[in-house]
Amino acid sequence: MKSTQLAYPTPAAVQHLDEQRNANPLLKAVSSLKLVKGDVQNDKLIHYLRDGAVVLYKRTESGVWQVRFKLWDRQWHRFTTKYKELAFALRAAGDLYDRARFKEEMGTHYGLAMQNLMREQRVTHQPLDDFDQDMLL
Repeated sequence: MKSTQLAYPTPAAVQHLDEQRNANPLLKAVSSLKLVKGDVQNDKLIHYLRDGAVVLYKRTESGVWQVRFKLWDRQWHRFTTKYKELAFALRAAGDLYDRARFKEEMGTHYGLAMQNLMREQRVTHQPLDDFDQDMLL
């Protein structure tokens, strides 16, 4: 037999291994252990944008996409995109992140910038519109 070939055990070898396992209490206890699966989120429900800086995800109790990102204060900021379709949510997530970074870099008071973003989301149903008007303010 070549060294690259797999050797499958014969039925006699398998029976011999089972007898050894049953004879040794430690091996018997280890073989009875089972892996416990945790809650694994579906890969289709989490998307990373901007080299991982922006996380787009869907909560189990909600049908719309949510976005979270960190700014210079090193805290997560969460917003809803208000979209059920992934293509629209991806664009909205990028725009929300861009707005937050722009307001932060322009020296707008951080708390006011976040409040304005949240107010804009509540007032308009289209978080992508009127970006030029925001720059004028």
